[in-house]
Amino acid sequence: MIHVHGGNCFLGNGLQNEKLIHQITEDSDTVIFSPMYRLTPNVRAPEPQNDVVATVEYVYKFADLHGVDRNKIVLSGESAGGHLATGAALLLKQKQKNYIRCMVLFQPMLDDMIFSKPRKGATKGEAQMGLIIERSF
Repeated sequence: MIHVHGGNCFLGNGLQNEKLIHQITEDSDTVIFSPMYRLTPNVRAPEPQNDVVATVEYVYKFADLHGVDRNKIVLSGESAGGHLATGAALLLKQKQKNYIRCMVLFQPMLDDMIFSKPRKGATKGEAQMGLIIERSF
């Protein structure tokens, strides 16, 4: 399993969920990698996502070295980590690298635009949805 930590892409590190990761490894006999992706503002997108892609490629390439079945790689992430994991999975699919067996996402940030005002030229439906969301908070 490769687990990508949350933190809005500018906080945290791969060890922030150390207790949970240890519990999962003990309960399921699973090897877990947690990438220390680069954080903003030191880097800009897509660099953190590229770090996750590099981690997946590393785990796939060196699976035997770490006792991992390369046909059973799970990619997980929480919040911003879910966002980065999803982006990494899409990039790998575009490269026709089908390394990921499944994904497990916890409160993933899949659309960071829902809190934005409607863009100029938005359709009436898009603009209304933006106003509904804005008034909900």
